[in-house]
Amino acid sequence: MTSLSARALRATTASIALALSFIAYPTQAKDYILPALLAVPAPLSAALIAQRNLATSDSNAGGHATTGPEGFITFEMHNPAEIRDSAPAFAASAEIGAARTINGTVNDDITWRETRAWTVAPDGPSDGDCKTYALTKEHNLRLQGLPDGTLRLVIVYTSNYPELHMILELQTVDGVYVLDSLKNDSGQAFYKIAAMPASYTVLKYQAWGKPEHWLAPGVTYE
Repeated sequence: MTSLSARALRATTASIALALSFIAYPTQAKDYILPALLAVPAPLSAALIAQRNLATSDSNAGGHATTGPEGFITFEMHNPAEIRDSAPAFAASAEIGAARTINGTVNDDITWRETRAWTVAPDGPSDGDCKTYALTKEHNLRLQGLPDGTLRLVIVYTSNYPELHMILELQTVDGVYVLDSLKNDSGQAFYKIAAMPASYTVLKYQAWGKPEHWLAPGVTYE
């Protein structure tokens, strides 16, 4: 008999002996069985549930790699601090109100002017197009302490806009919110992703926490 067979035989014999001991001494058997049956996990907060879901699934699933939009590389070269890799993250519910405020403030401060430049607007009145709105909001939210991994830029096509349109998305424990410079079908510029205008077609977006990695959606976009 080989050593492997001998070990298998000893393991089988030990298992049978343990089973027979449970029958002979049922009161002692509960010490082995019941703890596993009675263990109940502690309740999880919404934030922990979100983080656990992220750890067991790919939050960027459904897309395939694509090239970044024109102007992104130049923006990264001139503003390296604005393009930083991090772990995907979820903003707390309390931070949603701050994002809503920043979205409104930036929309009020910037006067729309078509430009090919990717720029972050200075504080106060300025001008620029959708890229300026989205990049300025992302910059200001970081200054408020929101993790980089909660934010990503998204490029959409809409028949209501002469050029491709850029929006900013915020990933929170309550779902993904859109910070827009245009209003959705309900007249809101800050809204949950489910309320994205019907005229929008998503073309590409950054991977959460990986701003240099651009993805194009598959059949569906979530």
